[in-house]
Amino acid sequence: MAHRPATATHCPAWCAGGHQCTAWLGGGTHASTPEAWDTSTGRVVATRHRGGRRDWLELRISIKLPRDRGEESVVALMRMLVVGAVHSVIRILTAERR
Repeated sequence: MAHRPATATHCPAWCAGGHQCTAWLGGGTHASTPEAWDTSTGRVVATRHRGGRRDWLELRISIKLPRDRGEESVVALMRMLVVGAVHSVIRILTAERR
């Protein structure tokens, strides 16, 4: 296992460092401390990353699925949630560029 050298890559202010940051490995990424929001329908966790020449946001969404529906209905709901999430992100990013 590699050990983090004393002269590690300088992290941006938002980077959590420690085990969250792998930038010192060369080709690794800086990562923020994950932020979590609990809602009545599930949980959202967001983590900022920087690696190479790009920055990105990792979003993990956990949604409670109904147990009183048939399988086909649950699968259809899951697909609608994914499509709705993608459309929401695209809409927000498009508005941001205006």
